[in-house]
Amino acid sequence: METDIRLMKEHNINTVRTCHYPTDPYWYELCDKYGLYVINEANIESHGLGAALQAPYDYHIADDPEWEKPHLERIQRMYARDKNHPSVIVWSLGNEAGDGVNFVKCYDWLKSVDDRPVQFEQADNKRHTDVVTPMYATMEEMEFYARQPDIYRPLIQCEYAHAMGNSVGNLQDYWDLIEEYPALQGGCIWDWVDQGLLAKNEKGEDYFAYGGDLEPEGSRNDNNFCLNGLVSPDRKPNPHIYEVKKVYQNISVLKGKKAGEYIIKNKFYFTNLNEFETIIQVLKNGDVSQEISLGNIDADPQTEVVVTPEIALLEEGAEYFINFSFVQKEDKNLLMAGHEVAKEQLPLAKAKKDYGIAASGELEVTASEMGWLLITEGATLTFDKEKGTFVNYSVDGKVLIQEGPQPDFWRAPTDNDYGFGIKGKLGVWYTQGADATVADIQVEKKDGLVSFIVTKRMEATFANLISTYSINGEGQVQVDHYLKFDPNRKTVMMPRVGTKLKLNKDLENVAWYGRGPQENYTDRKSSAFVGQYEATVDELYYPYIRPQENGYRTDVRALSLQGEDAGLNITSSFPICFQAQYYEQEDYQAGEKKRPRSHQYDMNKRDYITLNLDYGQMGVGGDTSWGATPHFIYQLVRREYRWSYTISPK
Repeated sequence: METDIRLMKEHNINTVRTCHYPTDPYWYELCDKYGLYVINEANIESHGLGAALQAPYDYHIADDPEWEKPHLERIQRMYARDKNHPSVIVWSLGNEAGDGVNFVKCYDWLKSVDDRPVQFEQADNKRHTDVVTPMYATMEEMEFYARQPDIYRPLIQCEYAHAMGNSVGNLQDYWDLIEEYPALQGGCIWDWVDQGLLAKNEKGEDYFAYGGDLEPEGSRNDNNFCLNGLVSPDRKPNPHIYEVKKVYQNISVLKGKKAGEYIIKNKFYFTNLNEFETIIQVLKNGDVSQEISLGNIDADPQTEVVVTPEIALLEEGAEYFINFSFVQKEDKNLLMAGHEVAKEQLPLAKAKKDYGIAASGELEVTASEMGWLLITEGATLTFDKEKGTFVNYSVDGKVLIQEGPQPDFWRAPTDNDYGFGIKGKLGVWYTQGADATVADIQVEKKDGLVSFIVTKRMEATFANLISTYSINGEGQVQVDHYLKFDPNRKTVMMPRVGTKLKLNKDLENVAWYGRGPQENYTDRKSSAFVGQYEATVDELYYPYIRPQENGYRTDVRALSLQGEDAGLNITSSFPICFQAQYYEQEDYQAGEKKRPRSHQYDMNKRDYITLNLDYGQMGVGGDTSWGATPHFIYQLVRREYRWSYTISPK
């Protein structure tokens, strides 16, 4: 519990709902001492008999006067035990327990003995709840409520942002809405910790077990549905907790009205910003070029100040960002001196880049029945007619790229993907990359440059991928992809728009200029700042307890993969996304439903690296894990797509 509360404070979480019963007394002592709001929930859940807002029922104990005493006793015991804890700011009558006269009695009793608000999700907007507290309300439902003229109660979601597996997408969008309307006052993420149990497999390897692993064969279980936390069972942060910390932070920075001005807003209610040191970094092409300390900023709670940092002259043509960091000056409330409580990144200047490669160097092209052999000053490669891409890209006799870009429109399904039925709804895209057929290859040659224009057809999706590979005498390969569709046919959205390559397994050291350091996705990237980062291929991989899509990086300008004696540089004039791992998608699973049991010990590394160079993936979502798709703005809908990159020997 001490570890939990420290982690919550470090990641800007300020509220806990004890769902679905009052918790250990020591937890309330910790919350009293360190300052965490508690929604204290009574031990009442009769979900098996029905729930008013989820399914109709003919009879329910919630509405039967003979069951009044058992309901009241549980409310009264909760109150008697915990009434003197100042951390308890709201009483909750229970969870998914139907609704009826017995909860009206419970509400009335609590209000007769205590002034604190009382909430009950199943009451909806009836009188016996002081807070309208839905679970998993959509943003549209929240805004509809907030715009009503006669509202007199706040809306605080008792559950939202279901954090199962690779999840918690679009959290920033929720909070943009919450901060826009005074009636919207937050919510509780479901939930805190992945509820896996430490166990050993047949080989004696440690792993976290979940439903179906330990109970007798045939026992009813919910598979991995309890693995829905912000931290793993051993309290290691899951990647999405960093997004929570960023979205929940109580300091924001915006550009001011005048050039060079920045507005710093203090969203705290009880803390002056002079408790933190404000540090500014200017990034030039991802590297720190200037650092400024603003020292103490005096800003009372719920106020804002304007600062004008003295930024050095920006170099024309380079890309610049400005980063703000607010750091704890002294130990306080479990936060150690030096702890970063908030951060922000804003763009300063865009880069000006030359597009494409120049015709340069010596280039020898020899045609054969299988394709074309290209010998350059920097590399040797073969362009394969059947595969429609280059193979065996070698530098100094060492093969770095075994197979060049091939279409890829799928991803290893996340828990949320399975929740909305990805295979049934989008499964047509699963094999489209492998099934793509080479319809045409055109070759254009001039001194120091040869181009292969390849059209690949995906019959089932009425799509063509036109890829142009331009190779110069230095061994550089400029790749331009153009995905287009038959305008008269309908096609479902795509999990991914991209390409994958097979690389030498020794290219394990990765450096990139893009968002990081943790994995990030189009709907979960506000916490991942653009910068220069390094990691090994193993470190890029995140081991979700049930293996699934992981390790993605977005908005990448440049990427390198390096072995002991050779490497590759990949650059793009327009940000792309990448993923590098020792697995193929089929190493996860691709059935209509999840395999009953799948764990990290099932994952066996390939003897090569799979590198995705993509336009992007759809978002990971997070509204629910039982039907919600990623929000529309984070979907890859049927339209034309273009993305490009240059591969060079390093």
